[in-house]
Amino acid sequence: MKLRPPSLGRGRSHGAREQTLLALLAAAAACAPGCAALGYEPGASNVVRGPLPTRVQHPLALTLPNLTPRRVVTQTPGELGLGAELAYSSIFELAAEPGQAVRFDAEVLRASARARYGLAARWDLEVELAGVYGSGGFLDHFIDEFHDLIGAPDQGRDDAPEDAFEAQMRFGGQEVYRWRPNRGQLGDTALVLTFGEESLAAGEWGNAWRVGLDLPTGDEDDGSGSGGVDWIAGWNGEYSSGAFSYFLGGSYGVARESALFRAAGLDLPARAAAFSALEWRWNSRLSCVVQLDLQSPLVTDIDLEEIDRPILDLGLGWVRDLGPASRLWGSFHEDLFVDSGPDFTLMLGWNWKR
Repeated sequence: MKLRPPSLGRGRSHGAREQTLLALLAAAAACAPGCAALGYEPGASNVVRGPLPTRVQHPLALTLPNLTPRRVVTQTPGELGLGAELAYSSIFELAAEPGQAVRFDAEVLRASARARYGLAARWDLEVELAGVYGSGGFLDHFIDEFHDLIGAPDQGRDDAPEDAFEAQMRFGGQEVYRWRPNRGQLGDTALVLTFGEESLAAGEWGNAWRVGLDLPTGDEDDGSGSGGVDWIAGWNGEYSSGAFSYFLGGSYGVARESALFRAAGLDLPARAAAFSALEWRWNSRLSCVVQLDLQSPLVTDIDLEEIDRPILDLGLGWVRDLGPASRLWGSFHEDLFVDSGPDFTLMLGWNWKR
């Protein structure tokens, strides 16, 4: 593997990007009156519920190392935390030029389970297991209508059959990635060690340092794993004041090329990512979260914007306490750069801490 620095790609302006962003912001603003029914409480509880433990749901990105956003406060020694998430995404990226092609037209369901255990003061260990399922889905018509409504580019959807499935990349005339439809598959297993804060009061700045490994439990041949041990390292920061909490972080990781990549002489660039999130505690049980996740291009040797552009994922979500030890959360996601990421993602999750 060549350890080339990650690139932020060669951005290209889409005429409808501004309309898409304005529509999303308008939709968020339109929700505000309805939130009043949930009982806004000025000066609500200082319980921090963010950030959203999300990730970009592109099929290839799911085979690469990732650090899920989290708080900087670690589990108490001997304390166990559990989490489970469901994500449903639609992606449409079709392009071809002589010798290279990118063909993603699919809907992706991912289910994951996470356990986090406090090893010692300021140290915890996390393990995540995940399964994925890809199909032609059922949402193409709805997405076409939604994009028409907000003035977003359709990226050629009108010329493709509805609810079809494709998930393939070619380079140098060879197939370098494929994913079989209508088949559940195990993904790679993530192990993450975190050194953070024992506690964090309002008005204090907190830090957490993280290092992780992805173990090759996914299927390399069918596109749900990298086929090797991948590594990633990163940092998180956190600050709270009043009803607001702010989170940010960054990471850098390296993944092993699959056998198909190596056979075609295709390199995977090092992976760089950064996230930022703002939590607003609406009342003593509910928080609203806005989150941005910037990912460097998945592949840079294939000169097609459908795969060699960065991804900027906007997440709009909520987190609600179910009791003293458990929470439910949900979010909607859209790629603001339009080029390479999923058209949209819906996520629902649950967290519990002993």
